[in-house]
Amino acid sequence: GADLVRREDDARHDDGEARDGAVLHAQERLGALATDALRALVLERQGYATQMVEFIDLEHTAKNLLLRGVRRPRQPPDLTAQRQRELQAYRECLGLPETHLERRLADAGLAP
Repeated sequence: GADLVRREDDARHDDGEARDGAVLHAQERLGALATDALRALVLERQGYATQMVEFIDLEHTAKNLLLRGVRRPRQPPDLTAQRQRELQAYRECLGLPETHLERRLADAGLAP
């Protein structure tokens, strides 16, 4: 009786730890992807065409994306405004603060 209860408690504890680890891993992946998406939107707002390129499968590491930006010859003003609205909506939806990149661009007078 008591041995069985103890083993079940141990199994629940082990399963809880595994779940906690999985949740933490998922949160880290979500955070990395959300940050990369914000950076891409900031670059697009600034006149860059962006791509996210995966080096290796996300299963192995959350930090394996290359954010590639190529400057457009001319950025249509309506695209800049659209990307700014998307950036604000995305940040508000996820409850994320302004990024370091955004602050640096604003400090340099380069942000809309």
